[in-house]
Amino acid sequence: MSMGRVLCVSRIAALLLAAMTLGVWPVLAQARPINAVHPSAAAGVVSIEPISIEASIGEPVTVYVSLTDVEDIYGIDIGIAYDPKVIEISGGKVAPVWDVFDSQNHLVFANTAAGGYIHYMVMNMNPAEPFSGWGHVCAITIVPLKQGQTVLEFTLVKGSTRDADPLWPDTIEGLVCVGLPCPTDTPDATPTAVPTATSTSETPATPSSTPSDTPTDAPTATLTESERLLFLPLVFR
Repeated sequence: MSMGRVLCVSRIAALLLAAMTLGVWPVLAQARPINAVHPSAAAGVVSIEPISIEASIGEPVTVYVSLTDVEDIYGIDIGIAYDPKVIEISGGKVAPVWDVFDSQNHLVFANTAAGGYIHYMVMNMNPAEPFSGWGHVCAITIVPLKQGQTVLEFTLVKGSTRDADPLWPDTIEGLVCVGLPCPTDTPDATPTAVPTATSTSETPATPSSTPSDTPTDAPTATLTESERLLFLPLVFR
């Protein structure tokens, strides 16, 4: 067996062993309609902050993806659509903010922003503890390209607990207005919910550490196609 093949097999084995030993799994990476199932009572709300923002052509502005009223989250997978003719995302990726997830013990499985779609997927790793409360997940620096409006629309949001139980947060979209004022009827500030779902609302808890609005870069874990094929059957229930 060639040395390259040995290294590939060793890498796959190491990833599988780490997942089984540490008891943490990547969050679901396949597209699924928002609220395709009832959101969990502890799943919270994922939103764009601020809900609407006005910007001038060529002058970057920053918005945040925040998570509120969540319990025991350990990983999250987020997809956001936008109009690439109106804005672009600086650097082609988002900037992680470590209010919710552990700044040291984590893996970033996806961080891309191009062609009208943002995909960010991150999970904690042991010895990180699950998070409950409120905090920023990431920062998105927007570069306005032309006059117009674009909604920052959540197309995928799924969380996961440490035991790989799914969390389906509600969502609040954002609106970016370039070169013109935002309308007063900005995206609905009431989270989208399944009609039969019930939830309780509590005052967001204070994060265990002081939130930092200063984005920091994070290492990105890249899986090959063969690793994903071996990994997915174990990850998703």
